[in-house]
Amino acid sequence: MNNIISSAEFKDRLKSGLSGTYIFFGEEDYMKRHYLLQTRREVLGDGEFGDMRHKKISCLELDTERLTDALTTAPIGFFEGKILCELHELQLSAFKESEWKALCEILSEASPDVVTIIY
Repeated sequence: MNNIISSAEFKDRLKSGLSGTYIFFGEEDYMKRHYLLQTRREVLGDGEFGDMRHKKISCLELDTERLTDALTTAPIGFFEGKILCELHELQLSAFKESEWKALCEILSEASPDVVTIIY
């Protein structure tokens, strides 16, 4: 979470395989939406079980229990492949220091099979 990358760098990572957490920010809504859709295609593919590996969470406040559950669950059985976890509406600018610490701790414990997008 300590590196800022350009959209071109993110595009390269999409091609080589994503891992970890990415925060989509800035004023270009079109670009954020475009790369979110590209991420979905790349991580989930076109298989019929892609929906089983897609977690979309809307939360105005940090829900540590729900987030921990979403990020630490690894794919099983025929649902193999990476999991995409999208966090929407999280008000990062209003976070207190304790909330940032909790979020960073949860993200550091995420399964390596989970790609997280904070949108």
